[in-house]
Amino acid sequence: MIAIARRVARHAATRPSASSEATPPAAGRIAGAAAILLGGFVASRLVGVLRDVIISARFGTSGELDVYYAAFRIPDAIFTLVAGGALGSSLIPVFAEYLATRRPGAVERLASAVFNIIAIAATAAALAGIVLAPRLAPALFAGFDELQRARLVALVRLMLLQPIFFGMGEVITRYLNVRQHFFYPALAPVVYNLFIIGGALFLAPSLGTLGLALGVVSGALAYFLVQLPRAVSFGFRWQPVLDLGDAGLREVARLMLPRLLSQGAVQLAFIITARLASFLPPGRYTALNYAWVIMMLPLGTFAMSLANAAFPTLAEQDARGDRAGFATTTQRALSTILFLMVPSALGLATLGRPIVQTIYQHGHFTLESSVLTAQALAIYALGLPGHGAIEILTRAFFAQHDTRTPVAVGVGAMALNVGLALVLVGPLGHAGIALAMTASALAEALALAVLLHRRVPVLAAGLYRAVGRTIVAGAALAAITLPTLDALRLAGLPVAIQTAGACLAGGASFLGVASLLRSPDLDAMLAQVRARLGR
Repeated sequence: MIAIARRVARHAATRPSASSEATPPAAGRIAGAAAILLGGFVASRLVGVLRDVIISARFGTSGELDVYYAAFRIPDAIFTLVAGGALGSSLIPVFAEYLATRRPGAVERLASAVFNIIAIAATAAALAGIVLAPRLAPALFAGFDELQRARLVALVRLMLLQPIFFGMGEVITRYLNVRQHFFYPALAPVVYNLFIIGGALFLAPSLGTLGLALGVVSGALAYFLVQLPRAVSFGFRWQPVLDLGDAGLREVARLMLPRLLSQGAVQLAFIITARLASFLPPGRYTALNYAWVIMMLPLGTFAMSLANAAFPTLAEQDARGDRAGFATTTQRALSTILFLMVPSALGLATLGRPIVQTIYQHGHFTLESSVLTAQALAIYALGLPGHGAIEILTRAFFAQHDTRTPVAVGVGAMALNVGLALVLVGPLGHAGIALAMTASALAEALALAVLLHRRVPVLAAGLYRAVGRTIVAGAALAAITLPTLDALRLAGLPVAIQTAGACLAGGASFLGVASLLRSPDLDAMLAQVRARLGR
């Protein structure tokens, strides 16, 4: 991943009129940031998988766990609307501008003002949710029976504390990011998951899913606290400021409000699909969640870490008016992300069932649970290239201080998602919900790419050639993986060995064909590896 980041950074820092001295700082920042973010994402995803393995072994794909995941939707929606992706995409460009153009201490004062607003808004939303939970939660998830609804209300009320701590932590995360510090923001999700694991191990045996909810709340508090000392060391100090007329706050709000519409559409789509799943047989919604978590492993590890690392550089290039460098950064990041997402998608689609069995099939997680999860995973996985492309394309718009375009596209995609889910859930069950998400993600990525290309030439011939080679290599992966898996299964080998053997064979075929086709993404990575080994 460091090699990938260096490749993107090298092109990102190149401008037609820039001197070569400009390249190493930008390259070093993106490569270093990507390396730290990669480590954090990998650690977080691995700990997240361990978390889910422990939870699945205790609860399986049960109706009780369906209720827990449904309850999670409400506090998660509040956090996302108050301080989630909308806030992060707004703070980075404004914080970066303040650091570059304002007097010392200005960004700290702005960060403190945003911190105060988010803390107040999240607390008010949580209190409203606690009061309204007895009416709101059962109405949203009407498919649950009376006992499940009572449990749902208790879980929602407890977990509504989470968005308060997460909201404050998000402001600290973005402050540290703009200061080019990524270690503690990358560590915080790991700590969060460790607390949930503690709740599953030590509280769930006696409290059931309430123990998981206690782990969620304590983990969210730890998420905030683990980052705070480092932010203080960079100069962050809490200040009792709340000047709503401040120019920086107005700019954050201007960028954030359109994004809130998109996030609101996303959360509404999630809640509607969760409501649809509540009418399905027990365990289907849990299977969708487990499948989503597995799909997020490659997406979070590679696409999100690379896009997050490139975001500050894209913002800087836009601020300098470096259109050529901006376009090249986006092209290279998009090409690299697709080089990683295409084989990941095909691998998960073809090896879904043995992967699910290897990871989850323990304790109360049965073969039926594995089949249900693998069905959703195979469909979710096909949307990976779209999800990966969205990560970098949306940040390219955000770096240009344009949140309206990706918001409009995102709202349209979520409307498509809901419409398709309503149509497909009847004949296809939970697989229809997964198919609706995949189709809408691919449509959103295509629309964003076309619209961005109208401003900067991100859809260049070189990108098409590189992605075409990636697709051919991916086809070779699929062609080798399935017969290898069948042969290992007929040999009677354990599922874990079947999975590992098929993954190795498919991965080798992908890399071999990519090498024969002289894939620029593979060539760049191999060149960086050779250079590092030489040093």
